[in-house]
Amino acid sequence: TADTVDDLDGFNDLLESHQNYSMSIPVIITEYGCENKNFPTIDGFEGQRNFLQVDALYSPDYEDYFAGGIVFEYSVEKTEVDEETNVTFPYQQHAPNNWGLGYFRPSDCDDIDTTCIYTPYPEFDTLAEKYAAADGSGVPDLNSFNPGKLEVTECPSNFPALDTFTWESTSIDDLDCVGPNYVFVCPNLPTECLPPFAQPPPAPSPPPTTAPTIAATKPPGWVPTAEIVPDDATSGAFSVDTSALCCVMGIVGMLLFGL
Repeated sequence: TADTVDDLDGFNDLLESHQNYSMSIPVIITEYGCENKNFPTIDGFEGQRNFLQVDALYSPDYEDYFAGGIVFEYSVEKTEVDEETNVTFPYQQHAPNNWGLGYFRPSDCDDIDTTCIYTPYPEFDTLAEKYAAADGSGVPDLNSFNPGKLEVTECPSNFPALDTFTWESTSIDDLDCVGPNYVFVCPNLPTECLPPFAQPPPAPSPPPTTAPTIAATKPPGWVPTAEIVPDDATSGAFSVDTSALCCVMGIVGMLLFGL
């Protein structure tokens, strides 16, 4: 662990490298904040980082080349820690792959059925205090940055160029755009996995199979006398007043055929 900025060997090596690169734009350091079990225990939590990197980044030496950085990381990756260590949640014991500044509780929360509440580790407050104390006025932006050169920076000679790599995707056909939101879907993806707007249209409904009905005009004062009544409520058998039914059929015939 480092107790002073001078002890930050990795950061100092990074500074020396960028001094030699003469970058044409400001550089942001991503994912800084190494963890180590030898960091102090605070409020029962082991390995709480001191974030001396903030002191370095916002010092004149670093501000000539760097425009700040991003700490790794906001919350613990619970699944990864649980799979690779025997430390129990919320990980008061040091876990080698716990870079979180805090954790979400309860342990089974999903923000669907159970609301997740962010709980910072003590090192979260340490980082906040470091940021609050940093001046930051010397951090360059595109307007104030004085580049070492105006042309595009070339890759250092000890780094291979990207076009020397063989990418697996090179031999795969481009994906087709399947929807108005420009969402790309892999070929041969099962239909049920497609987003809603990419689903195939539903099959047309089959034509109706019932015969059309012909409506007849009822003569004034006409009252139907046909009556269907159940013979036996338990058996479901029905009988029809046939005399009334014949009368009704005769009237319908006259109306339809002009008889």
